[in-house]
Amino acid sequence: MKTAITLLALCLLPLAPACNQASETAAADKAGADCSACPDALAKPATDVAADVLKKGMFLSELTPISKILAAPASFEGQRVRVVGDAVAVCETRGCWINLKSEADAAKFLRVKVEDGEIVFPMTVKGHPVEVEGVVQKVVISVEDYRAILKARADQKGESFDPATVTEPKVSWQLKGLGAKFDA
Repeated sequence: MKTAITLLALCLLPLAPACNQASETAAADKAGADCSACPDALAKPATDVAADVLKKGMFLSELTPISKILAAPASFEGQRVRVVGDAVAVCETRGCWINLKSEADAAKFLRVKVEDGEIVFPMTVKGHPVEVEGVVQKVVISVEDYRAILKARADQKGESFDPATVTEPKVSWQLKGLGAKFDA
């Protein structure tokens, strides 16, 4: 029998290096005890979240559609939001991130990254709805670091990679998870 699990995060520390890949970097994840072994662990939020925004647990009652955040992420930057979506990918090493599917477009998702060990998303949550409260963050990976990430991925797959194909930093958006509720 599934039981509802409510997890509260104690996220008053700066964001740890983010593990930002799903199954394609699972082999790299297994190389270390934490997600710093991921090829893209260099991804860090572009700005820190104001300390007064980081409060424990889940307090908001209003849900923000994931599709609305994905449509205009900059307008949500630094804001605390509550979202719900089906988990389509989970960090296989530490459960430190999940991807939540947009309700409007199944091909789009919002990454939720939590502090390692403070919230752990089990693999069993994949395919099930997860409710998360957190702060929207912009993540920027420098050209040099993004080239290293893509080279590591290509090496894992036995493929070639031309670093000249990367000419701009990689920009993405994520939710720094502060609290989560799901059945597992």
